[in-house]
Amino acid sequence: MYKKIVTHRKPDLDACLSVWAAQCLYGDTNGELPVEFVPANFNDPEEDVLYVDLTCGIKEPKPGMCASAFLISELDKPISEAMAFVSQYINKIDIGKLTSEERIYSTRNPTFQTTVNALKEVSPDIVVIRVMNTIFDGILEMGLKEQRAKELAQAAEWIDDVVIIRQNPNDKNLIFGVERFLYKKPTAIVTQIGMNLGVKLTYGSKVDLNNLVLPERESWFIHPAGFMAQWGDLSGKSAKAKLPAPISPYDLAKKVNELILK
Repeated sequence: MYKKIVTHRKPDLDACLSVWAAQCLYGDTNGELPVEFVPANFNDPEEDVLYVDLTCGIKEPKPGMCASAFLISELDKPISEAMAFVSQYINKIDIGKLTSEERIYSTRNPTFQTTVNALKEVSPDIVVIRVMNTIFDGILEMGLKEQRAKELAQAAEWIDDVVIIRQNPNDKNLIFGVERFLYKKPTAIVTQIGMNLGVKLTYGSKVDLNNLVLPERESWFIHPAGFMAQWGDLSGKSAKAKLPAPISPYDLAKKVNELILK
């Protein structure tokens, strides 16, 4: 186990992502490892210290792979496509493989490159690392949610133009992302999250769910505008269903489809 992480002063993108990946690999349950900074030409390593983006640190497994790309390749936790993209982008910057258009964009527009450069102008090195760690955490979380949304879209069931999406109770804020990955636009989306069940029309659908015939109708919430009906709560903001819905997602989808076909 390493006692700390060391990288070079004025950390660039590769150093920032290397520290983030190293924390993922070697940070313990008590929190993150301390981070220290040394000159870029430092060459007096100690034992039990992880040196990243330094010549005395972890060597790249092959030419053309920057330090952070190597560390990310070593992670045994799921890494989203979004984080893989970030790693590839930083690798291209680090080894000088950006196209001329990419170089212009990365220096003149708000990118990871300009974000780090701006932070270095006004913040101590450790603040640069902490801010970029937070950004990378957010990118990873968003990317993993997107991957989960794709999985749910692939597993979706269809009844004509009505789609059924079954989520786990621990899936959060995914329902509006799943629709982007469906192979066609549905007229209505039936969603099940634990005991919560509901249906929502997509934009442009000409159906009024107030006309839906439902068992135990008094226990359902149906929006006055007729675009949504739910048993329990699908947003997580209100009380969740305490009893299973009196109808299955499949039968609810059939009823909505019948309403569409009228």
